[in-house]
Amino acid sequence: MQAALSLAPSHQLAAVGIGGRAPARRQPGASAPNRALAAARMAAGLFIGATIIYGVAVGGYAGRLAGNIQDQARAAMVHAGFTVQQLAIEGLNQTSREDIVKTLGFGEGTPIFNVDSITSKQRLEKLSWVREAKVMRFLPSTVHVVVEERIPFAVWQIDGKMRLIDVAGRVITPVAREDYPNLPLVVGKGGPTKVRELFALLNAHAELKSRVLAVVRVAERRWTLKLQNGVEIKLPEERIASALDRLAELEQARGVLSADIKSIDFRLGDRISMRLTDEAVARRENARKEAARQTAQPTGRGT
Repeated sequence: MQAALSLAPSHQLAAVGIGGRAPARRQPGASAPNRALAAARMAAGLFIGATIIYGVAVGGYAGRLAGNIQDQARAAMVHAGFTVQQLAIEGLNQTSREDIVKTLGFGEGTPIFNVDSITSKQRLEKLSWVREAKVMRFLPSTVHVVVEERIPFAVWQIDGKMRLIDVAGRVITPVAREDYPNLPLVVGKGGPTKVRELFALLNAHAELKSRVLAVVRVAERRWTLKLQNGVEIKLPEERIASALDRLAELEQARGVLSADIKSIDFRLGDRISMRLTDEAVARRENARKEAARQTAQPTGRGT
């Protein structure tokens, strides 16, 4: 139930002063000289107060006074036990505890109210392996850090150097290829930010995906898949899913991925072109020549 609020007419409202008491009424017959004396005393007090404040400010005492207050407050917190005595850290795998402590920038004995959770979070998330961090204070003396590290997704090759990237395409750290042999190899400028979309499509073609050695970003527009047996699949800029479906049909019908084929080109859209390996071309040329030679030989002696 809500209490009803009623407002009395203005002439019935009692005046309330500081402290909840009604202000004193002026006594009838108060003399003018007494009122003048009170006003003079008030003016003098205000003048003296202003003079003191001005002197503190001009003399540089204000900063010292504030500093002394801060020092006393800090000493009181320390005396009461409100200092960092325990740092609990969760979620570390690739990141060391030493890196976390160094990045946070505070240690045992730091007043716990001096620990800024937001600033500490931002610092930690600048570490290469840290995707997200939470920093929490538990009074009187514990700071709890929870870290979520990045998950390696692929190795990116650019300008002859290898870098580990996560699923969002962010570089984690420089690496050697042999350190992560089971991760996909992404080659070329612009590859990291687009590779997630490509592998989402390749997930529908597990057999093809298992044969992929590297994916190459060409001119930051399209992909070429390099298979383990050397075959190159040149994908179009658009309709990649359709091209992968057609490739799967060709493989099922003709086994093109295991044939003497150097590349399969889907860039034209309305037709597919295939290029044979140099060895296959040479074998075909030799077979053609042999067939021509056999044809040119006489079948019997003339009489």
